[in-house]
Amino acid sequence: MFLLRNCRLIPELTEGTGLTQADLLLDGEEIRAISPCGTPVEGEVEALDLQGATVMPGLIDMHTHLRMMGVGRTSDPLKPCLVTLDELRFAQYYLMNGYTTVRDVGDNIANPAMALRDQINGGLLQGPRIFCSGPTLAPTEKGFDSAYSTPHHFEVDSAAEMRQKVRYNLQKGSDFIKLYGSGSLCVPSGQPGALIMEPDEIQEAVHMAARKNTYCAIHMHGSEGCHLAAELGVRTIEHASFILPETLKYLEGLKSKGHGIVPTVSVLLDDSWGKVPDDAYGNVVSHLRRAKEYDVLIGWGTDTSLGFYEKRPYAEFQLRKEELGFSNLEILQQITINSAVLMMKDHLIGTVKAGKLADLIVLPDNPVEDLTVLYHRPLHVIKGGQLIY
Repeated sequence: MFLLRNCRLIPELTEGTGLTQADLLLDGEEIRAISPCGTPVEGEVEALDLQGATVMPGLIDMHTHLRMMGVGRTSDPLKPCLVTLDELRFAQYYLMNGYTTVRDVGDNIANPAMALRDQINGGLLQGPRIFCSGPTLAPTEKGFDSAYSTPHHFEVDSAAEMRQKVRYNLQKGSDFIKLYGSGSLCVPSGQPGALIMEPDEIQEAVHMAARKNTYCAIHMHGSEGCHLAAELGVRTIEHASFILPETLKYLEGLKSKGHGIVPTVSVLLDDSWGKVPDDAYGNVVSHLRRAKEYDVLIGWGTDTSLGFYEKRPYAEFQLRKEELGFSNLEILQQITINSAVLMMKDHLIGTVKAGKLADLIVLPDNPVEDLTVLYHRPLHVIKGGQLIY
């Protein structure tokens, strides 16, 4: 067993206790007990005195592509062994920066992220918990037929084809299904807000995923597509760049079911995907800023490359606070419990609670009071009860 002594807890990110100063007893992968400081512990225990440092749940990035190294650095997608090594580097970078869980939302068709996930879960490699969509399911569309894009998605052009491809991805080990429902900000030949996937295709994907007790995430920029995805039962709307108040109001009614949005503001500053139109940044920010006015479940995503992370590792924190107007606590909830709920994993991760996995980070100060403490690496990272550093 492993004992964390003299921890400061964040009440809004802690369950099952009213303590704000406590000892945490870790047993194997789980948090066994949250007790008043100095509570005696029976048996052999390794202890670490945190001397009042803040302990909070490990961070979660719900929208990443582990294969993305950055301009001039990403490996040839037709060489999956090299892609796998890229993904390992990115995954381990995440863990060292406090992200104990990441969700890969569109992988190479050789499924290297799944292989990496399984090696980590088997204890053969060190890295964060990885939840994989496998290759994205996308319609035949101009701009998606390049030598770079083709190895990262399957073309789907009918409800019947969607049924087959959802089954295929789940058979190969996908944890959830990723759809590509609108144009892209980084594909000059298309309109980013345009809906490119038909309603019956989306509906079939949602239905087939639900049959296997999982869900769909959808790349969606446009307002029409965001509303359609919400109505059809897509659990997470990725980007939601031009979402309108009527859709945000609609999503308020789906919060209790764990449906919501995953904005990715910092990707607008990363040129790894291609140059974003000059007017896009302000337009996206003006739409997403409205989300604060509604009781919508908002998760944490970045969509940025490893190269961008290395240069500006906490850009998403800064942008959500300074541009979107979220409070420190709202941001902390987005990157922990909200994301866990959206991923259907809140019974395991997302808060500090006895019985949940011991995925924790230790910070020198309280991020509710000073968010910039998260602009640097944590003092300690603990994943599954193991002290990473």
